[in-house]
Amino acid sequence: MTLKAGNLDQKLSIKTRETQLGMAVEVTTDPQGPVMKAYSEGAALSVSYGNETITIPSRSSDTEIDEFFAACDA
Repeated sequence: MTLKAGNLDQKLSIKTRETQLGMAVEVTTDPQGPVMKAYSEGAALSVSYGNETITIPSRSSDTEIDEFFAACDA
């Protein structure tokens, strides 16, 4: 799996395990690493696996994301 924010990217390994509902996928990254730091500073975060990519808007550009993180902190 690849994370991208701004002009930075990071390859991550994936851990999987069977659950009652199917397969769980776990990825761990350092929140102080360059990619996550770029995301926290306003870059959008792209998550890619194989041919699939999702993009998470920057926290500053999407008020719903800010509301989500505020709710998590509450």
